[in-house]
Amino acid sequence: MGDFFKKIKHKALAIRIVKALLLGIAVGLPLIGVLLLLRRFELITLIPVGIIFIGIGTLLAVGGLVYLLLHQNDKSLAIRLDKEKNLSERIQTSLAFKDQEGPMLDLQRQDADKKLMEVKDVGLGLKKIWIYILALVIGAGAFGVSFIFNPAPTPPTPPPPETPFKVTELQLLALEDLVAYVEAAEMQDPYKTSVISSLTTFIDEIRVAENETQRDTALEKAIDEILKQTDDSSYGVEVINALWSTGIDTCRLLAKALNYYDWPKENEWDRFVEKMTDLRTGFVHIDATTQSPDLEKMKEDIKVVLLSASQGIDLSIASSKIPENDVLRLALVRLSTANEINIDGTRVFGFSILAEFIEKNGYTKAQRELDATISALSPEIFKALSQNAINTGTGEYAITQLASIFGIRAPEFKRPDLYESTDPNIPGSEGGGGGGAIGGGPTYGSDDKVYDPFTNQYVEYGKILDKYYNIMFGGLSSGSYTDEEKKALEEYFQILYGGFKEEAPDENENN
Repeated sequence: MGDFFKKIKHKALAIRIVKALLLGIAVGLPLIGVLLLLRRFELITLIPVGIIFIGIGTLLAVGGLVYLLLHQNDKSLAIRLDKEKNLSERIQTSLAFKDQEGPMLDLQRQDADKKLMEVKDVGLGLKKIWIYILALVIGAGAFGVSFIFNPAPTPPTPPPPETPFKVTELQLLALEDLVAYVEAAEMQDPYKTSVISSLTTFIDEIRVAENETQRDTALEKAIDEILKQTDDSSYGVEVINALWSTGIDTCRLLAKALNYYDWPKENEWDRFVEKMTDLRTGFVHIDATTQSPDLEKMKEDIKVVLLSASQGIDLSIASSKIPENDVLRLALVRLSTANEINIDGTRVFGFSILAEFIEKNGYTKAQRELDATISALSPEIFKALSQNAINTGTGEYAITQLASIFGIRAPEFKRPDLYESTDPNIPGSEGGGGGGAIGGGPTYGSDDKVYDPFTNQYVEYGKILDKYYNIMFGGLSSGSYTDEEKKALEEYFQILYGGFKEEAPDENENN
């Protein structure tokens, strides 16, 4: 075939591509318009970018289909040329013998090319292209018309009517009393000064408040400011939670000892001493009361406990981000790493130093030094906790009073999260023993709550059992009981603490 036939093929291909694009756009545009219309009426939730992608996908799908349907090979193109241009099958003949040579065939090809060149209009398919253009116009029109329809604008919701407000003289008097209370409190500065400033600013704002919105805005701002100062004034929650999360038994006992939120309104020192005593017992080896204890094993075991406690304290201090000059941090650092020998011969050895001490001096001497350390540092730790308790209590009291004066609910305050878990996969849980004391504190035959006649309250079984044991132990020491009575009482309390031991059934009973 000649070059002119190839040009006709290329022109036919271009026309086919144009038709495919025209019909693809004619379908894609109105689809985009309809989807945008549905979105404006909130019938669909597609985003505009997604709608555009759907339109482009439709354009490509329809255009591709049209392109495939309009495809024609060389033979079909030759038949169409011969038919539409009255070429008496010249093009078909040339195409059929295109791979053959000969004088007659060359003359035939020349004749076919000559006839093609004489044909003026060789734009196959151009006569019907107006159909595709019309489809495009209709599609574009539908796309444009879709923007005419819009949902009726929703009138803006009028703001609710303001409820008038005027602070009462009684409320102002209560606020003045609250300021006086904070001024007289022993809360540390700069937190105390900031709380007073927040309260006095609030009083100025509440005096001029004309509606409840202004009142609530001023009240929320004051509570937020005081709450921030209260949180900044104490790192107790952060330190206690960090100690608890270590999963180390002794660190958890220390966390309970530091939990000043659990102190009663009176006898705070007694509660603190009680918890510090629990901590102290966490370093007593469970074999200490046996008749023939393995002192070497006890030494090595308690050395591990001391090191774990020291590491747990150090990690907790770091993770809680308590300031370096905080008195509670300084006391805990001493409890962990103190190595102090005073002029009068008294000594304070932290847990990490005691781990070295016990290696050289043995279990018994290390226990004596541990007693000295707990005794020496308990007042310092209690003093630090007391200041934290004052800071927290003052700030929280100011917030609760503000809420009470204006009849709103006070926010929940941060508290230590000292949960117990029986999941054996959780370190330090009851189900799985993790990195704690060898003794781990006393184990009771029951954890039910029972009536305590000493306090007229229901308490855990172990707590009241300890009190009765102390009474009994005092009687034993004073010589009030015979040897047989002492033995019976000791066996009785062993059962109460640990429960009855299951004995293997007698084989004779089964015979």
